[in-house]
Amino acid sequence: MKKRIAAALTTAMTLTLGCNDGEGDITSNDALRFYDVTIENLTTGQPFSPGIVVTHTAAADIYQVGSAASRSVIRIAEGGDPSAAGMDLPALPGIDHVETFQRDVFPRNSSMPSTHTVRVSAGLGVDRLSVVTMLICTNDGFTGVDGVALPTGSEAVSYTGSALDAGAEVNNERFDHIVEPCHAIGPKKSPPDGQRLAPETGVIRPHPGIQGVADLDRTLHSWPDPVVRITITRAN
Repeated sequence: MKKRIAAALTTAMTLTLGCNDGEGDITSNDALRFYDVTIENLTTGQPFSPGIVVTHTAAADIYQVGSAASRSVIRIAEGGDPSAAGMDLPALPGIDHVETFQRDVFPRNSSMPSTHTVRVSAGLGVDRLSVVTMLICTNDGFTGVDGVALPTGSEAVSYTGSALDAGAEVNNERFDHIVEPCHAIGPKKSPPDGQRLAPETGVIRPHPGIQGVADLDRTLHSWPDPVVRITITRAN
């Protein structure tokens, strides 16, 4: 059985209508359903990057702990860039809808929005959803959910996700090996200095957290799991 980095399935008390982005037309046709997917940052020191929301069947697997990360996941986990996923994933078996989003999602104690909602569609027989977004102040950390169930009724469902390491870059915690938005957003700001990678060959694994070995600060940048809550609501 595939390992899923999704836990604590809960049933929401209220139904949320509408979508922040206003994407997609609402339809009553069961062959094409629409869902509002809210990404909520639970950390106090890790902004989330642009990323992807994907609807798919069991034939597709966006990522899996213990396996090598795909180009789509690596590009998000190392650089917060979902463009490769937008190009690569639609051609894979079982993929239905790939929606890239371009907004950062800020820590819950920030004055900036700590949630972002994306609307996606799902065709007949499509019953799963995955999300991938970068933990910006890491070398190649990411979070999300992989293959969680879409709600079958009108009640929203929520899942939480842990921090993962893509295994594609050494966790040296140096600002010159971390994407520029971390320098600008903080919580520990520094002058821009260009991004240079320290490649590593590995597999996806639970992220060890911030160790404070270089420029990142354990107090400011680290986290307890879970780091993200994903809430899915049928748009009726």
